[in-house]
Amino acid sequence: GLAKNIISGITQVFKKENKLIVIEDDILTSKNFLRYMNESLKKYENKKKVWHISGWSYNINLKIENSAYFTRVMNCWGWATWKNRWKNFRKDPEKFLRKFDEKKIKSFNIDNSYNFFSQILRNQKKIINTWGIFWYASIFDKNRLCLNPKNSLTQNIGFGENSTNTHTISKIFETKIKKSKFDKTKLPNKLKENTIVFDTIKKEFEKNKKKFFLKKIKFLFK
Repeated sequence: GLAKNIISGITQVFKKENKLIVIEDDILTSKNFLRYMNESLKKYENKKKVWHISGWSYNINLKIENSAYFTRVMNCWGWATWKNRWKNFRKDPEKFLRKFDEKKIKSFNIDNSYNFFSQILRNQKKIINTWGIFWYASIFDKNRLCLNPKNSLTQNIGFGENSTNTHTISKIFETKIKKSKFDKTKLPNKLKENTIVFDTIKKEFEKNKKKFFLKKIKFLFK
């Protein structure tokens, strides 16, 4: 399965290399993707606060000056990391169920605007078998950061009726690659979560929750 192959593949590469870029077969990349990845890997290699470089970003209009931003949330539709960060990865639902109290779960779920933690519970119950949520939990547990581009440099085309896992997605995840220049001098220097971006993502997730709830109500009353 995917989880086993991703984990074993990354572990195998890290026997020879100190950093890597991961792209699955349903990911399209922009012309600037590799440049952004390599420049970011180089810039933050010795910044232990940074654990994850994402080439993907949400389908939202971000009014920020930098070409990228830091957030707590890990996105893995075209991503990169370093060997000394990946060694902390644990696919262990029991560990995170023990360590994450109500306050920590709320923060993990972006102030409960999106239920990421449910994936850990479903893994624990053997309903699903995924890896990404555990990389996010491993990063979050250590209070580390993930870098994302202002404009998404990747597009996931693996959704639809014939897909294995996800048939439909919310609009916030429907990104298309835009033609945009990459300026390495505008990568953020402050190693902290961008609160403006965090609040924007949170509001978009809350909007989606309301829309989903209203659809459910309409369906029940049909």
